[in-house]
Amino acid sequence: MEISAVLPLELIGIIAFAIVGAMAGIKKKMDIFGIVVIAGTNAVGGGIIRDVILGIVPPVAFKYPIYLIVSTAVALIVFIPAVRKKIHTDQWIITFMDSLGLGMFAVVGARAGAYTGNRFLMVFLGTITCVGGGIMKDLFCGEIPGIFVKHLYAVPAILGAILYVFLRGINETAAAVIAAAVIVFLRLLAAKFKWNIPRA
Repeated sequence: MEISAVLPLELIGIIAFAIVGAMAGIKKKMDIFGIVVIAGTNAVGGGIIRDVILGIVPPVAFKYPIYLIVSTAVALIVFIPAVRKKIHTDQWIITFMDSLGLGMFAVVGARAGAYTGNRFLMVFLGTITCVGGGIMKDLFCGEIPGIFVKHLYAVPAILGAILYVFLRGINETAAAVIAAAVIVFLRLLAAKFKWNIPRA
């Protein structure tokens, strides 16, 4: 995986997911260390799982400090009372950031497996990259992972990853933009209108 090619997308995803993770830690009344850890887990956890599956050891997040430096900086900024109060007051910020991170990481994850030529693996990697960190974050916070209870969360990621995989042969940049936009759009609509898949 070429780090320079995907770095902008990953940094957008990391910033978005770090904000969501930091707010989750604050909600659980964690200290600043806990908040930094939860933000980092949410931001890079999925990418670490992806890299381990691909046999990339150590994972990219540990090879390039920029990832954890950015997630830590974001967590510290969110910890500032005025900032966290603004985010807490406007919950739509969390929903938008979560949706944005979902879209960015689905594309980055699917692209990471492109060299294998295995489309199923690409879709799986896209999905696990954008939901893996959230699963770990929720477990650390003592919650049921959001992908099992949140309004259409994993489904938009899967659909977007599939879209990217099938469009990239035409134009990779367009495929990435379209797939990410579809994921963000579907996730925001699901949150607004409370769309769910069937439950028991």
